[in-house]
Amino acid sequence: MITPNDSAGAGRAPIRRGRPRVGVEPGPSPVVKGSISADEFSLLAELKEETDFNTSALVRDGILLLLARNGKLQINDEAWEARYRLAREVTAERDPVKAQLLEVQESIFRAGLADVDGDGQ
Repeated sequence: MITPNDSAGAGRAPIRRGRPRVGVEPGPSPVVKGSISADEFSLLAELKEETDFNTSALVRDGILLLLARNGKLQINDEAWEARYRLAREVTAERDPVKAQLLEVQESIFRAGLADVDGDGQ
């Protein structure tokens, strides 16, 4: 018995969701896999919670930062920071306790930046 989905087109390529970008050959997206320590995974989970970004978005951002750090890509630092600041603000609006925690973390981070030479002053 032939169902409507497997009629005469049995030899065709499977239907892909979405449309490929103009000029891009159809096919799978490039995938990067790697392992991180349990501590690093815990920190990633904290960042996901703070920003509401999913793991894929954070990994993509990490790769972009690595490429930028090694001179392979230019990133607008102000836009980059604004994106994360906005994400944290939106997340904090939903949870006032988290908002206070994020303020404390930000102030600790800024204090650490002020002491770049490490002399404690």
